[in-house]
Amino acid sequence: MIAHDDARLKMIENQLRPNKVTDERVLDAFGRIRRELFVPAALRGVAYVDDDLPVGGGRSLMQPMVAARLLQAAAVQPKDAALLVGAGVGYEAAVLSLLARSVVALEENPELARTGRSALVDHGIASVSYVEAPLASGHRQRAPYDVILFAGAIAATGNWSSVWRWNGRRRTAARNLRRGYCPCATAIRRSA
Repeated sequence: MIAHDDARLKMIENQLRPNKVTDERVLDAFGRIRRELFVPAALRGVAYVDDDLPVGGGRSLMQPMVAARLLQAAAVQPKDAALLVGAGVGYEAAVLSLLARSVVALEENPELARTGRSALVDHGIASVSYVEAPLASGHRQRAPYDVILFAGAIAATGNWSSVWRWNGRRRTAARNLRRGYCPCATAIRRSA
């Protein structure tokens, strides 16, 4: 546990801060969530490495810097209702839960959702609702959302305008094969 606590602090100081993550709420949230609980047991020793980590089903957990920049760009407020599309094992949902009022974690892979639910229970986080459904569905039952985040490289297409609140924010991390991830930070405004 001490080694992981030290690794989490080093992640913040050596990966997040030097890469323009300056929002203290985001940094604090990353410092409170134990990333090692969200990765397969064989990868727990490298849970805080500055790289994507495979979590199964052909999916990966985003590198910490990319996830932090994505959350910072979303400018999540304590009153926000958030939808995380492609929640995977729930690490970003856990961090997001410390920033927003409520989080819906949408995941279509039952095994990844099961891992995420378990890790959220270990953290005592009750403000995240895991929903197993096709990612393109957007989970309209809890709409509208103030913030919609697309976690990692997923193929989620569809009409999202019906699920985000007017003046809501939608963010994604786009992957450029030459330069790696780029958190997109353009605000998307829904017309009335």
